[in-house]
Parts: sequence; structure tokens; C-alpha cells
Amino acid sequence: MEEDTIKAVYTYQFGKFTEWPATKFGHSEATLNFCILGANPFRRSALDAIENKQVRGRHLKIELYPSGLLSNEAIAGCHILFISASEKNRLRSILAELHHSPVLTVSDIGNFAQQGGMIALVKSQQQVRFEINSTALRHAGLAISSKLLELAKLVRERGSGAVP
Repeated sequence: MEEDTIKAVYTYQFGKFTEWPATKFGHSEATLNFCILGANPFRRSALDAIENKQVRGRHLKIELYPSGLLSNEAIAGCHILFISASEKNRLRSILAELHHSPVLTVSDIGNFAQQGGMIALVKSQQQVRFEINSTALRHAGLAISSKLLELAKLVRERGSGAVP
């Protein structure tokens, strides 16, 4: 499986282990929106592998924001936000904007979780692994399954040191 497909599938799977506040969904038939901010790092085949799959009883819908700009309305509609490497120089301001929003942030930008992102996809020994910043999740009002936490490397934001 190609690396971008693995990252897309991981991100989809993270949705299965995340709980959003009930107010994040407008109605019981609402989709779960996987938003991609910036240059799309996924090939069409990677997105086809996950689009319309079920996540917690909701269909996954992919939304692209190639301009790198998200309005407040767009942010409100996103459940999972993949922040592309093209947004690396704006990462601090993007995360500050989302700080208390119930949006699961995921990226493969270096030190993403240490900078305040929720789930970082990192390549280690030719495999894609992930790091979780549970403090960022808590600030956003999201809960993540302990099963997923057991598989991840837990990190804190810079200045706090790593979780033992």
C-alpha cells in the first residue's frame, strides 16, 4: 500500500476512535467531514479508499480547501482536519485558530503534535506511526479511545517534555 493511502486510512481510522461533542453534528444524518487544508497530499486512489466509508454510523465526506484558508463556517463543518505540509509556515496560526474547536487535527508536518496538533503521522523505520497530544484533544473537547492511546507515542507541546 502506498504511503499516502496508509496516511489516509489511518486518518479515517482515527475518526472511529474519537468522540465529538453531540453539538458538533447538526442532525443524526449529518456526514463526518474529513477536510484537507492546503495542497492535497493524497492521490485520488487514496481518497477513494476512504470516501463514503462509515465512521460511527456516519458517512465520511471529503472536503478540499486547497487555498489553505478556512472560514469559521468551514471550520464548524470539519470533524477531521488534515493540515498539509504546504501549510507548515502558517501552522502556528492555524492551530491557534482551532485551539478550542472540536476538530481533530492530523498532519505529517514535523513536530506537529509538539506544536499543538492532536495527531502527528511520523515515518519511523519505513513505517507510518503516530503521536498523540492528549492535552490538545482535551482543550478541544474531544475524547479519544484508550485503545488508540495505547498504540501511540504520547507527546506534550514544546516546553513540557515527553510523556514517560
